[in-house]
Amino acid sequence: MTEIIWLENIDKNSVSRAGGKGAQLGELKKIGLNVPEGFVISTEVYKDIVGKFRNSIQDILSNLNIENADELEQAGNKIQSVIASSEFPESLEKNIIS
Repeated sequence: MTEIIWLENIDKNSVSRAGGKGAQLGELKKIGLNVPEGFVISTEVYKDIVGKFRNSIQDILSNLNIENADELEQAGNKIQSVIASSEFPESLEKNIIS
């Protein structure tokens, strides 16, 4: 499985493997606009990572009153905490560093 994809290898047809923003950045780079060197995490890897948090995030959002700004902020902080306290996949870290 490809974990990271360099922007130079992405174009408008890469949405399914690089996501919408990644595909747009790749396309901008392809047409010659000044886009810094970079990469995206593949959508497959992203889904695997986010899948580990799905239940926790759903629990946080289950009784959320979206009309209440304080509740939204608290929910956002809780979700950030769940993600930040998790372990980053070692193989992905090695791919990014190398």
